[in-house]
Amino acid sequence: MRYYSCSSFSWCAIFYLASLLHFQVTNCHRTSGYSHESEISGENSKWMSSLPDNVPLSSLSLPGTHESLSRGHGGAIAECQTLSLESQLRAGIRVLDVRCRHIEDSFAIHHGMIFLHIMFGDVLQQLEAFLKNNPSETILMRVKEEYEAVNVTGTFEETFSHYYNENPTLFWHTDNETGERPDPTLRSVRGKVVILDNFSSTTKYGLNYGDSGQFIIQDDFKFSTNWDLYDKWMKVKDQVRNADVSRRSGENKFFLNYLSGSFGSFPYFVASGHVTSGTGEHRLSTGLTTLTARDKYPDFPRLDCILKGQMYS
Repeated sequence: MRYYSCSSFSWCAIFYLASLLHFQVTNCHRTSGYSHESEISGENSKWMSSLPDNVPLSSLSLPGTHESLSRGHGGAIAECQTLSLESQLRAGIRVLDVRCRHIEDSFAIHHGMIFLHIMFGDVLQQLEAFLKNNPSETILMRVKEEYEAVNVTGTFEETFSHYYNENPTLFWHTDNETGERPDPTLRSVRGKVVILDNFSSTTKYGLNYGDSGQFIIQDDFKFSTNWDLYDKWMKVKDQVRNADVSRRSGENKFFLNYLSGSFGSFPYFVASGHVTSGTGEHRLSTGLTTLTARDKYPDFPRLDCILKGQMYS
């Protein structure tokens, strides 16, 4: 699913020819694992209702989104989602990544310097509406300070506490004052938003995202080129294995596993391996075949090739 910058004309020509052969013999690539649509294909608003109340939060596998509100402002290099927040929640997403720029004692949702045309208060209203209609569910929300503050009279925490205190029934409130790491049961967080604190604070608002003893995070998002995708894939797999080992040993740690990446690759490519962002677009071939690189990328997707071998895609 990757390519790299060619250093010689002859290799460029070979790569180009291989790509042409690939596109001549393959159809569009559709999989339920990737969608670039603006509407959901299934309703999963109440999927947590089937889970028992006494399940610890750390034992659940919760689907989430990276840069949850980044829906196209800033172009393809900054677009991380195509679904609205409401649609993500209806699809079953239960972990959100919300980046707040502190501006005029309010929070504007940003992706770096890019304003995403929504305010934090709007986000809270949508979460409250969803949980009111679906009280069996819980939402974990990472809150992170983004970009530079402007025209503020207090700290980021002071403004956050204002939002927090104005919505007392929306948030899960930890009652842990002992310094131990909390691991609430699903019963205690149903119908609530659990804050993952990712900003400097003196008060406990939820779970401490920065606690390396409780949160084990894989978030290797910087790609130099498309060729970095296999290394990312291995880190994702290792994180899944580590989470399994941890849970079997009785630990109550939270494992976050980001599948996202950017910089030297478009986010849609990291998610799909496609030439462009479309749901049914062709895979972007690596230019490698099993005839010339039999043991390269042993668990990468492959497609039949006109040369009677297989092409890594």
